[in-house]
Amino acid sequence: MSTLSEVTILVGQRARDIEKAREIFVAEIRAFVGGILSGIRIIRGEPWTAPRVRIVLPKEIENETKTTSDLSSHYGIARTELRFKKGTNFRQISDVRFGIEFDETSERFVWHVTLVPAAAEVAHGLTEARIGPQRVERGQAAPGRQGLAGQPM
Repeated sequence: MSTLSEVTILVGQRARDIEKAREIFVAEIRAFVGGILSGIRIIRGEPWTAPRVRIVLPKEIENETKTTSDLSSHYGIARTELRFKKGTNFRQISDVRFGIEFDETSERFVWHVTLVPAAAEVAHGLTEARIGPQRVERGQAAPGRQGLAGQPM
């Protein structure tokens, strides 16, 4: 006769708590990235423009399109457009992506900042550059940032 392991019994007893924790986690990573994006927009509502550079801010963050039970598939990402002036127009040269997503290498959720060249730039031989990843661990938060419940993230 086969018996259930202690892990199976524990998960079975705590299934509702585990599901609620997943929902809170997903809401907090979205709120964290959304809060950073909102803070940037408060500082400057229109695109950041210098004589030769323009940074276009997104209206909202990106996240998974449907909820899955796989926790590692959740993320919160914002994508800004980096444009350089060529002639009289600003031409997009890359996206700057930032946010929290699961990193397969470290098997943790991490804060990523990624520079992704625009399609035309990739055709000219440029590739992706990544700054990070940095671990997002309990008790740590970006300066001045708090979780939803007022606790450090």
